[in-house]
Amino acid sequence: MSGSVAFVDSIGKTLSLSDRTKSLDAVLINENNRSSKWTNSEVNHTSESTSFRIRDLFLPNGDSYSGSLLGNIPEGSGKYVWSDGSRYEGEWRHGMRYGHGKLEWPTGAVYDGEFSGGYMHGDGMHIAPDKVTYRGRWRFNLKHGLGYQVYPNGDFFRGSWIRGTPEGPGKYKWANGNVYVGN
Repeated sequence: MSGSVAFVDSIGKTLSLSDRTKSLDAVLINENNRSSKWTNSEVNHTSESTSFRIRDLFLPNGDSYSGSLLGNIPEGSGKYVWSDGSRYEGEWRHGMRYGHGKLEWPTGAVYDGEFSGGYMHGDGMHIAPDKVTYRGRWRFNLKHGLGYQVYPNGDFFRGSWIRGTPEGPGKYKWANGNVYVGN
């Protein structure tokens, strides 16, 4: 496709338009998941949803997406950048983060790991703005399961986490060499 791309859902809501283009390509998806391609006022109909790559998709709220789409939703590999500077690069399924990816926040925090249903879910590493680093299991955006957390001063904790809180058996070692093992 040449020019800018706009995606329009079955009720005609525009998801993206570039104001600086002279030509416009659009993919219209109707309620039967059939698509029509509109290029410079010329319409071509297809009988099934189209899968294609897009270079840049700019949303009215300032967010942007680059990557593969199935119909009008992210599917496969892609990068999403929010207007606040947050960014995600990785795999998508049904318009949600899924599989391996990297999420970065403007604060400097970074998560690199598995996603499911849009959540940090599975094995992953999180580095907080204060450089506290956690490696381990995640469930619905919370540390959950076995994990290892290192603090900037050299302290560390290795053990179980439940809904974001260290709980159950574990080992805490202070930088000075003191150790606590227990619950």
